[in-house]
Amino acid sequence: MIWKTKQKILFKALEDISGYSIKDIISNSRRSELVKARAVIIYYLRTEERMSLTRIGYILRRDHSTIDNSIKMIVRDEHLMKTFNNYKERIYELI
Repeated sequence: MIWKTKQKILFKALEDISGYSIKDIISNSRRSELVKARAVIIYYLRTEERMSLTRIGYILRRDHSTIDNSIKMIVRDEHLMKTFNNYKERIYELI
């Protein structure tokens, strides 16, 4: 039950920071800005919340291999890594 409450707070913070609703984040949209925001959120859930690829995939309605590719995208892209660090700082302020 504690995780459910934390999850709601976390996703509300992610909505506020990214500018996208959770509905947009879990949608099948391939818009570049949304794909990047989704990848940053995935990277946050993996590195900061230490979720498994399968669990993140379940939450975001994606296959674990898609989750893995999103993580690799963040690691390869310096700009996305900076975006992740900004998200992380803002999330810690909000939570």
